[in-house]
Amino acid sequence: MPGPGVQLSLNLEPSRNLSMHQYLTQPISTCYNKNKRPHTVGHTEREVGKMRRQGLCGCGCGQLTGREFAPGHDAKHRSNLLRAWRGTHSAEALNELRDRCWLGLDGTDNRTFGVEIECSVPSAVGREGLAEALRASGLQAQYEYYNHRIRPHWKVTTDSSVSADPNYTTLELVSPVLKGDEGRAQLRVACEVLRRAGAKVNKSCGLHVHHGANGLGLKGFQYLFSLYRTYEEQIDKMVALSRRGESNNYCRSLRSGRWSALCVMECKSIKQMVEYMGTRYLKLNFESYIKYGTVEVRQHQGTIDADKIIAWVDFGQALLREAKRMATSGADDWVIDNTRQDVPSLMDLLEMTRDQVAYWAHRVEVLARMGGAA
Repeated sequence: MPGPGVQLSLNLEPSRNLSMHQYLTQPISTCYNKNKRPHTVGHTEREVGKMRRQGLCGCGCGQLTGREFAPGHDAKHRSNLLRAWRGTHSAEALNELRDRCWLGLDGTDNRTFGVEIECSVPSAVGREGLAEALRASGLQAQYEYYNHRIRPHWKVTTDSSVSADPNYTTLELVSPVLKGDEGRAQLRVACEVLRRAGAKVNKSCGLHVHHGANGLGLKGFQYLFSLYRTYEEQIDKMVALSRRGESNNYCRSLRSGRWSALCVMECKSIKQMVEYMGTRYLKLNFESYIKYGTVEVRQHQGTIDADKIIAWVDFGQALLREAKRMATSGADDWVIDNTRQDVPSLMDLLEMTRDQVAYWAHRVEVLARMGGAA
């Protein structure tokens, strides 16, 4: 369970003061404990309190100001904290970045995304009935025969890879291109419609998330492959047993002997890398970049739980953010720090927020307690 004082903002229960629609469409808070007074690296809390009482700038520069920071010094201080964390792995710097909600502000974790939710619904509802329910909730939605086209609406379609109980109809719900809080709000509405429709998932179902890969470049793709491959054992702990290792043919391991990290790093183009991988049925699907300009993360088990889906979206965004940062850092070698052998340490490496760290610590504990069951 999350430690003392950690409050998860991912909560399915609506507030008494909000209607269900208002609750489902409200922005998602990722800020931890906004009322907690942050500290400044290099100063004790008592020193920081004295600085504020004297009207001194919070970055420690000594400049008198009537605000917490002199103009522009908040950005300067954030940059110093990031350098301290990334350069020396200063836990104090990382804690202050989290306290101030200064992680993930560079825009690279606000990439577009899209989800594919495999599930089944009672045959009395059916695919067309689900599309109608989605429209009634305010989402644009259509039932279509199976296709790979990107649509501006939520698409309810068939999926032959999914099995279902008698009197249930299998389907795949595919989102339009989503982004930011508005996209996450749409996702919450869609999941609520699925829940009310009686949707179910089983081991044959998967959750696939596409992330816009613009600006990642070949080097970013190579680092993303290396990053995921290096920490695959930790990522396995974040998903159901049926999606770990080589247990699922629809999301095969990157650590398989078939794919050499050295060969990936020697590729001269993204196309050559995609051809070398040779299949889309991997935990990371790079083939989707050729057709859609995305990277598809295929490892998560099927779910209609909005909290789980959003947490997985955020995790994927963090992976791409870190891969791009590594690609643009000027490093020429492909060695990735593999000393972080647990999930919380991986969360630190990816600069996840306190809420996200607490959520995944709880999920890993639940999965371990349930023997890997979703």
